[in-house]
Amino acid sequence: MGNGLNAAVARHLWQVLQRAVVLFRRHDVGVRAAALAYYSLLSLFPLLLLMISLFSRWLSTATAVDVVFQAAAQVIPVLPPEFNRTLRQVLAVRGPVNAVAGITLLWSASSLFNALTSALDRIWSGDQGRAFWEHRLLSLGLVLGVVVLF
Repeated sequence: MGNGLNAAVARHLWQVLQRAVVLFRRHDVGVRAAALAYYSLLSLFPLLLLMISLFSRWLSTATAVDVVFQAAAQVIPVLPPEFNRTLRQVLAVRGPVNAVAGITLLWSASSLFNALTSALDRIWSGDQGRAFWEHRLLSLGLVLGVVVLF
């Protein structure tokens, strides 16, 4: 009886694995995961600029940079020294950079949410029922919702 049970469990596990591989390929999970990682990384630099800009209203710029880098180091343990230097150079021309950082952050973060909602739509409903502008408006709304939450 033990061998029959083991064979049934092994057969069931094999079927689950086969179905997982088929669904993985059908839903382009690798491509979607890469898109999410790309847009997350793309949002990082403008997010740090925006955070420093906001914190420097209450703290000195040097202190704001240090606070943001310490917080970023908790999340991203490998920040190259060039990143710090580049960020400080960008902050030296602060005026127009704030607007560009805000717009870039809004666009890249909405692209992240766009990829996420597109993947979830494909997984749950199986079709791409929304137009491009509907996806983008939904993504921008999600970004603004996250901003309000923060």
